[in-house]
Amino acid sequence: MKKLLGKSDGVLVARMPVPSVGPREVLVRVRYSLISTGTETASMTPGTAGPSGEKKPSTLYAMRPNALPATSQWPLETGSTIDETGGRRVIRSGEASYAYAVGSPVITLSGDSRHVITVRARLHEGNVSCGLLAADGSAWLAMQSFPYPMPELAFSLYIDVPPGGDIKARIVISNNRPGVTQPSRFEALDATHVSWVATRDALPEPPADGTDDDGARGLKGTVKQLIQKWAGEKDSRTEKWLREWYRYLSGKPGAAMPGLVPAEGLPVNEMSHQGWSLGYSCAGEVVAIGAGVKEFAVGDRVACAGEGASHGEFACVPVNLAAKLPDGVDFRAGASATVGAIAMQGVRRAELALGERVVVIGMGLIGQITGQLCKAAGCRVIGFDLAADRVQAAIGRAIDEGAATDDAVHALVRRLTDGHGADAVIITAATKSDAPINLAMKLARRRGRVVISGDVDIHPERRDFYRKEIDLRMATSYGPGRYDPAYEEEGRDYPLAYARWTSKRNMESYLELIAAGKVDFLSLVEAEFTIDDAPSAYEKLLGAGRKPLAVLLHYPEEATQAIDVRGSSSRSAELVGGIPVRDGPINFVLVGAGAFGQSMLVPKMLAHADLFQFYGVVSRHGTQGSNFARSLGVSRIASELTPFLEDPKVHMLVIATRHHEHTGQALAGLAAGKHVFVEKPLGITWEQLHGFVEGYEKIAKPPSLLVGFNRRFSPAVARLRAALAGRRGPLMMNYRMNAGYVPLDSWLQGEHGGGRNIGEACHMYDVFRGLAGAPVEHVHAQPLGHRPADRLANDNFIVTLRYADGSVATLTYTALGPREGLPKERLEVFCDGQAYVMDDYVRLIKAGDGAPLWEGAVDKGHAEELLQFGRAIADGKPSPISVEEILETTALALKIEESLR
Repeated sequence: MKKLLGKSDGVLVARMPVPSVGPREVLVRVRYSLISTGTETASMTPGTAGPSGEKKPSTLYAMRPNALPATSQWPLETGSTIDETGGRRVIRSGEASYAYAVGSPVITLSGDSRHVITVRARLHEGNVSCGLLAADGSAWLAMQSFPYPMPELAFSLYIDVPPGGDIKARIVISNNRPGVTQPSRFEALDATHVSWVATRDALPEPPADGTDDDGARGLKGTVKQLIQKWAGEKDSRTEKWLREWYRYLSGKPGAAMPGLVPAEGLPVNEMSHQGWSLGYSCAGEVVAIGAGVKEFAVGDRVACAGEGASHGEFACVPVNLAAKLPDGVDFRAGASATVGAIAMQGVRRAELALGERVVVIGMGLIGQITGQLCKAAGCRVIGFDLAADRVQAAIGRAIDEGAATDDAVHALVRRLTDGHGADAVIITAATKSDAPINLAMKLARRRGRVVISGDVDIHPERRDFYRKEIDLRMATSYGPGRYDPAYEEEGRDYPLAYARWTSKRNMESYLELIAAGKVDFLSLVEAEFTIDDAPSAYEKLLGAGRKPLAVLLHYPEEATQAIDVRGSSSRSAELVGGIPVRDGPINFVLVGAGAFGQSMLVPKMLAHADLFQFYGVVSRHGTQGSNFARSLGVSRIASELTPFLEDPKVHMLVIATRHHEHTGQALAGLAAGKHVFVEKPLGITWEQLHGFVEGYEKIAKPPSLLVGFNRRFSPAVARLRAALAGRRGPLMMNYRMNAGYVPLDSWLQGEHGGGRNIGEACHMYDVFRGLAGAPVEHVHAQPLGHRPADRLANDNFIVTLRYADGSVATLTYTALGPREGLPKERLEVFCDGQAYVMDDYVRLIKAGDGAPLWEGAVDKGHAEELLQFGRAIADGKPSPISVEEILETTALALKIEESLR
């Protein structure tokens, strides 16, 4: 399928697998989607296709890796806030401030090589970009953005360095675009640098020397000659690619450097097709439904909202972010349901009554719809916008009267309210200025309502706010349920008796008003493009001049009818321009392209490229996993596991999905003859564990299995095991885990994570089992009594275990401790008159003389466990941890969970 991706300088159309449908989700063949002209272009700057001061290339060539990669990894110090320099350095470039962690070293990007830098971080607030900045601050080399907060993210920066010398660069995390000073609060965790030596393949010589439009000979003229050579070829991809080059070399606004030509001679390299998803409002027909869906059936015409409703030929959304289209509402009008719900929620928060006077500040698309809704509610509506033409266009359709200056709108409100002021003011503008909110305070009457529906600065001046006793209200997106994982992701609706209007019901109400002729959206549509024309459409949106109110993207039905969404082939794609697969190494597929898989597991495996080869990525909804695969030159991507289970070239699965998916995916891989490394835990319920055992026993010759109990492979624990190898008596083991607080609404605490005992304390149970070398005989677990309301039973507990060899172990697991000042993990082991202390996987000492048995940087064994597993597979030997021990540790965690609850 085709999907639209945003970049810093425009958009591109990328090839993606059709999304996989999860429980309580619907898959929709999209017919129209709505471009939010302001929101979607906010992170783009026209004309920044290359770094500032970039020299145009003197030749066109392809670059592809032809050697094993070299890897390095280092920690980054935690960041604070943009423009705050405490503990950080700031580089200024034009109007923007770019801050990077002090721990970020200068990186050498060697010439004639491909480089991928993965940065792992947590984004708490703001819109943040991560890029490679030339060490002297003169030019950007690569950039990737995340437009919204995420608990875990991984930036993948991809750059091919031509021959002729190395480049010095530094990792930079910055505010999203020049001129924006909104703070961004983040934690920079670590970075990984992978590089390959590359080969170059030049384009064929042009038929004759060319000249550019000014008569000067050079590359631009050469490209022009090549275009002429390929002209006339039907659907020539080469001609299209060359025309992209010509636009770029001609300096067209928004024209990006095209993808490089791969060695096979094909005219497109899809590895460079990286970006972020755009759009959040579309309409189409349901073509598949997930488990537990009763609200929809195949063939239903629906409107969709949210991240899953981004611009693309197919959309996959939860049931509570989809609404059926009433009779008489076509796909074009239905594509506006999301912005209609945003406007609807603003009106509902204003609690309007018949005959009230309402001011709408901001006559963009949402403001125009808001005005129509207010008029439908029987209110007198006054519009305000700095663009006089938008005010004029809205009169009669969305507002009764309007103004484009402060003085004019004050006079208008005084006249239409007999000097009292507006009953309600709804702000739908988007600006970093506090002018709209302070204007609203002045226009509202005493004890009036001010509703913030747009993205504006919220710093009202006290005078009017206080003296008028104004009721200031926030309208959150589409309505109640927005940003609630239980509502959006799990499809749990709010009872109508207690929440009359939710996100979904707002969408439905808006669509009913369109059907009744109370709202006219189609008159606001000023432009329409097909998805293939989207790059030129966004180029116009990024240009100077007035932006259109509403722009629709059309997806011709005939283009997607041939895609069989029932077959597994539509759920995978093989991209052009990737690294050729070598014979010999273990071909592994990453299942679940989250931050941990991207920045921890894969780099550790790439460090042993003679043993492992990155073959493919499975990512359910695509963009993040696709970016990661392309950045590393991986050609095979899929939205579900089946295509790789059917591929005989796949040797191993590396599963890093959410915990509730581990059991089924691991068992499916083993049954298909694939070796499986699955992150802990193997299962989060007894039903899953029993099902795994039953399925595993049916496999005649099961491949190797390893669960990610990495701590037993750490240098500290390995050295401790060696010290205890000749012990004569049992062990006394005390493990203290200062785990830190995790919010109750985190997925780790819910049905997808299983809680912290099952999801994290299982590490400690495996360490105990590895040191004791004997099975557990007795278990006792005790949770915290009278625990705080924001803590769960499996957040704070003590476990005592007795093993068959007489050893005893105690785990103190707590979320009550401090983040700073106390190490996270400490293990004490007593045996045969000796004592050993391990501190946070940086030091192991033998008590008494205090001599360190091992000391180094934090190493919890991730690299070693993968290396040992790979060698075991290559040598045909048993897995480093037996299946019996894996099942025992999993069962132990489940038994302890029963006790805690």
